[in-house]
Amino acid sequence: MANNLPVWANPHGMMHSIWQGAKEYNGPGCPFRVHDRGNGRVALEALNGTGFLTVVGIGISGDVRLMKEESEGSLFQWQDMLHNQCMLISIITNRYVGVIPCTSEPYSANHTGPLPNRKDGTVLIWKVVAGE
Repeated sequence: MANNLPVWANPHGMMHSIWQGAKEYNGPGCPFRVHDRGNGRVALEALNGTGFLTVVGIGISGDVRLMKEESEGSLFQWQDMLHNQCMLISIITNRYVGVIPCTSEPYSANHTGPLPNRKDGTVLIWKVVAGE
């Protein structure tokens, strides 16, 4: 929500924002399938085949990756923020997944929570993709 850019599961297994005008913008690396794991927990699978959104390490920038096999690091608590907005809390780090909007760094899982205006990179916008 902070930069209005889609999340992109790049082929190297990293999570980035994708800039408008890039050939991958709204391509197959942007949609994710949400798997319900019960009790508000979810696993997110990139539809481009790169794998499951997974937190590795301590959750710093670059520690939110795509792994072929789902693991405990692939579980997130889904926090609904209404109006097609959500936040994801890593079960591993107990911190929110997010991106620093003014940088081109990869996503991390070490954010403590959103600012009141929700524009700090931890609040995500979601939409249903036709046919999924």
